[in-house]
Amino acid sequence: MIHEDGRDMTRLLGDVTAVLVARMPEPGRVKTRLVSGGVYSRAIAADLAWAMLRCTAQRLSTLGRLVLAVSPDGCGAQLATRLGVASAPVVNQGSGDLGERLNRVWGLIETARPIAFFGGDCPDVPDAALGEIAPALARCDVAVGPAGDGGYWTLAARQYHPVLLQGIDWGGDRVYDQTCQRATGRGLTVRPLPAWHDVDYPQDVEALRRRLHNLSRSSAWTLIDAEPLRRLAERLDELCSSLPAAPSTPP
Repeated sequence: MIHEDGRDMTRLLGDVTAVLVARMPEPGRVKTRLVSGGVYSRAIAADLAWAMLRCTAQRLSTLGRLVLAVSPDGCGAQLATRLGVASAPVVNQGSGDLGERLNRVWGLIETARPIAFFGGDCPDVPDAALGEIAPALARCDVAVGPAGDGGYWTLAARQYHPVLLQGIDWGGDRVYDQTCQRATGRGLTVRPLPAWHDVDYPQDVEALRRRLHNLSRSSAWTLIDAEPLRRLAERLDELCSSLPAAPSTPP
């Protein structure tokens, strides 16, 4: 699949294995900050999580090699099918905090191959940013893309470095900073990737909808991986059409 500017979109991630860390979007267990804001029901929040996860999975499967790291254990085949990536290899996350689960997943995958972890909260990361991962790992040990909540939209590394997942306050606003500090403290070279937006609060959903609508009016909508983004935009419009206006600030 070649884009009109000559890029081979199937190789955008190069030899980097994309690992999508995916939790089954069950009502009441995902996107809880949307629900606590009083705007979204548990069911709609779960539907939003499905839509974003599906978009992310399909984009990554188009742009390179994808592995699904699933929770709860044993749901891989069902989750992969519902996400539209039934042929993707699946590994179980297991138990523990996020760092323990990512470390377990990393050990189950070919550790000699460059790897990049993704979640479903940043479904519209630009192709340009995704395209920086492989070149960054050609020059540095680690590449990290910061997200707006203090976390990251990807953690990528040339080799297996469990130190990147240790001593991190998961769920806090210093995950990105702490990860970079852990890396440099062990003498690893780090390349910051472009920052991007995550989706936690109602106003984040509205911002995502605006970005997708703006994208639809630009030439970028012709990219080979634009169809998942198009479907995401349509689904967000369906889910949000009957909701009250989102609050202007997080709860």
